[in-house]
Amino acid sequence: MAGGALKYRHLSRSSSHRQALLRNLVTSLFTHESIKTTWPKAKEAQRLAEKLITLGKKNTSATRLRAQQIFYHPLTHLNTLFTTIRARYLNRPGGYTRVLRIEPLNKHHDQAPSAILELVDGPKDM
Repeated sequence: MAGGALKYRHLSRSSSHRQALLRNLVTSLFTHESIKTTWPKAKEAQRLAEKLITLGKKNTSATRLRAQQIFYHPLTHLNTLFTTIRARYLNRPGGYTRVLRIEPLNKHHDQAPSAILELVDGPKDM
């Protein structure tokens, strides 16, 4: 089989554009705890968000620097990640986010498959 399996979704964007998009989605996720986007973008952002929460659970200087490189507004989000979100998921072995499929957001245009990406055990789950 030529090429093999894809390691990630390319999302029809260049590498820098894709990284900026995913950083923006993850920053919005930690700001609002729930975001609506297309399903492929949500699945890729879910991977990055899970890695960030795992970094938050380790809480070392190296993990703080790595998380700082990903967030667009690190001063506001680093504190959230390493305090409230870390405490929420400290005893959870994985599965910190969920992706729920919803009706397309643009019903009159492209009918792209849409999804909600949200943090598990958030204020909406209580």
